[in-house]
Amino acid sequence: MTDKESHIVEFKQNWRDDYLKTVSAFANSKGGVLFVGIDDKWNEENLKKLDLNERQIKAVIYVKEKGKITLSAYKKILPDVSEKTLYRDLQNLVDKKLLRQIGEKKGRKYELL
Repeated sequence: MTDKESHIVEFKQNWRDDYLKTVSAFANSKGGVLFVGIDDKWNEENLKKLDLNERQIKAVIYVKEKGKITLSAYKKILPDVSEKTLYRDLQNLVDKKLLRQIGEKKGRKYELL
């Protein structure tokens, strides 16, 4: 088994129905393999290499474990940090294409891409 993702290899920690797009893309090209249950990049060591701050690393690991994060959940993890700073952290993770934002304003949550 390979230990790196490529254009024909994808690792996903948990199954989600939107991964059917990946399977379809593999079927419509030269093929590929989707490994479910393998997490190749969402560990602390790899996240540090992405130039994330410690708060952002905590957020990504939280999402990895819980499936999603909200601003209020993030605030509970880091109660001494301003809500504005935490919001910027999450938006930066979206900009870096690590998380995706679901919803607008109140009730907004973030999931791993």
